[in-house]
Amino acid sequence: MTYKLDYYYDNQKFEKIIELSPELINIKNKPEVFEVQLNFYYSKALSYFGKTEQAKYFANKTIQNLENIYNLFEEPIRMVEIANMEYVFGDKERAYKLLLLAENKFGEQVEPIFHFELNTNKGHILSQWKSYERASLMYQKALSAVRYTKHDKKKIIAYYNFARSNQYIEKNNIAIEYYKQAEMLLYKNSNPRMLALTLYRIAQIYKLENDLDNLAEYLKKVNVKYLYEGYHSDYHQLSKLVTHKR
Repeated sequence: MTYKLDYYYDNQKFEKIIELSPELINIKNKPEVFEVQLNFYYSKALSYFGKTEQAKYFANKTIQNLENIYNLFEEPIRMVEIANMEYVFGDKERAYKLLLLAENKFGEQVEPIFHFELNTNKGHILSQWKSYERASLMYQKALSAVRYTKHDKKKIIAYYNFARSNQYIEKNNIAIEYYKQAEMLLYKNSNPRMLALTLYRIAQIYKLENDLDNLAEYLKKVNVKYLYEGYHSDYHQLSKLVTHKR
């Protein structure tokens, strides 16, 4: 059954996990390894279908014993996924501790996706703690891990995160350089929301630099219907600057 759950999870057949899990959860005296894995997969599946409170309950059951997770999971990426689950649903301190455990156990591995996911999640937590300099270092490590791979979607995320962290610490030239790297890949990989956000971030920096020509150029590129609603007010303020210039 463990292999079947692995297969369903790896192939994103979450409806199958939802279908199987309740009956399996009711089995008493399950092997500890199986119980941890079952709670993990069920939480992920519930989260996928938007059942946040139930997902949080099974996430907490998964991560209540970090030492067990450290000993039971032999796949590096699974430990990082569980840390991400804790970051989303629970305690960021505990999530960071789990990431450090994963790094300690699997850090010598050269698999780039593991290092990308590990350092991206560390960067997210450090950003939440407003430790932007340290977050930028983590995002730089994540970028280094995937930069020369064929994983374009992960490279987009890596470029964007590194750029954003540099924007926070006012290293605007570096931020623009890496936002534009993300922009170039986004034209080849359809993700209109991410493209709109990236173009908007570049426009923000040009506003700070008082470069109204480039601000106007990038605002024209933004498809507002794909820009998250929370950014609309600022977008219109930027547009007014360009209008007044003319």
